[in-house]
Amino acid sequence: QTVQQMCTMQESMASMHKAIEHSMPLTSTQARMLNAAIKERAAAVKEKYALGDEARLDCMREIRKKLYRRWAVASVKEIPRSEYELALETVERFDESAIALKYI
Repeated sequence: QTVQQMCTMQESMASMHKAIEHSMPLTSTQARMLNAAIKERAAAVKEKYALGDEARLDCMREIRKKLYRRWAVASVKEIPRSEYELALETVERFDESAIALKYI
């Protein structure tokens, strides 16, 4: 019985460790890279449609808002570390049509 309790306790500890690691926020390097990806995506939208700086800034805001809503966070830094790749993909797949229509 003691062996079974120890096994159960070890499994619980492993699950707890996994849950904690899953919820850890982005590293500072990941946050910088994600912010750089946001800036690059907004600059690409600006160039693609020959828009001004206001449109680029608006695009950056909209991308961030999408990320904040998706992960229910107030900052890019708060996105879970385990979701970094998905966050980058979200930036890359941002639908720029609303920005383009607003400024064209």
